[in-house]
Amino acid sequence: MTDTANPVVETTTPAKTAAVKSVKKPVASKTAAKKPVARKAAPKTATKKPAAKKSVQKPSAAAETFQKVVYGQLGVTALIVDGIMENVEKARKDLPGQLNEFVARGKKVEKDFQKAEQGFRKRVRSYNAKQEIEQAADSVKQLAEKLRKRASKAA
Repeated sequence: MTDTANPVVETTTPAKTAAVKSVKKPVASKTAAKKPVARKAAPKTATKKPAAKKSVQKPSAAAETFQKVVYGQLGVTALIVDGIMENVEKARKDLPGQLNEFVARGKKVEKDFQKAEQGFRKRVRSYNAKQEIEQAADSVKQLAEKLRKRASKAA
């Protein structure tokens, strides 16, 4: 078995019982000798110099004012949120008791509404539209008579 990538070749002959290994040497080509390539110098690692201390500048008056405004807005927002959270917690604690109050008030409102509805239905049933229409027609007739009299006096 020969392997082209492997220079070691196994050969056996019938005369020999043991396998003999021989190494094929690559054929040297007659090329010009290359000059050895010089290694590139390793890049120098920069040594870190201690950073010079920066002088702390005072913020300008405008920057200070802006900062105060921002902090003021944050403070107001935080106070509002705190107040809301207190009210929410209080409502959570009082909810079971208040629920019973709400139910009782709801029942009372429903009874009041039913009474008002019954009264409205009675008024609608007892409403005599014919009588009201006749009264309105009579008043229109009276106004028409007055206008005719004025018109006849003026003519």
